Amino acid sequence: MATKKQTTKAKSTTTNKQRVTRTDALLLFDLIHDEAVSEDVRCHLIEYVDDVLNSSPISDLTNSRPLFLRALLDGWQRAGKHSRRNVGEVLQRVKGGEALESVIADFRGQLDAGAEARLERWLTMPEPKDKTSDEWRYWKLRRMEKAFDGKDGEAYKQAWQDFRVLLKGLMADESFWHTGTARALLPHLIIARQRIDKQHAHEKRSRAGMKGAESRRMKAGQG
Repeated sequence: MATKKQTTKAKSTTTNKQRVTRTDALLLFDLIHDEAVSEDVRCHLIEYVDDVLNSSPISDLTNSRPLFLRALLDGWQRAGKHSRRNVGEVLQRVKGGEALESVIADFRGQLDAGAEARLERWLTMPEPKDKTSDEWRYWKLRRMEKAFDGKDGEAYKQAWQDFRVLLKGLMADESFWHTGTARALLPHLIIARQRIDKQHAHEKRSRAGMKGAESRRMKAGQG
């Protein structure tokens, strides 16, 4: 784990330079595809990198190093400061010798520590006017995530309604059906498919086990 002084220095360096190199981009690509890193950690890294990639017209999170390189370098010039700061700190700390797992754990710890205060700020602030901005995306995400905790029944229903409208609207938009969009979503969709399939398989085994136990109990009773 990097010290507070090291972390501050990394943040300062990234903020001042606001640049990313070809080597940095390839390092991120390798980290995302490193099977030795846990799926959970890689998913969190992908979320941070996506914020930069989505700022590029290329927007490709793929198995192609050249496409990823082009998308990241182009997106870095267009992405907001918040997005660059997150990815920049990951790069600085990993290049400094810290394990990616440690960096992501630290990020999550920092988020948890001040989560309530930040969430309250996002929930009470007025809706940003520019719906293409990073600020609007964070504002919308925080509100929907809060609603999905299910504590407010009406907000929960509205969040699902908003989600359906968003999904159906995207699928009905011809521009959505682009390889860049598909590649950016593909890791998340495959992970979701695997998680659901595992759940279904577990439920199927549980039902089979219960049925088998009941059959054995009935046979024992008849004996």
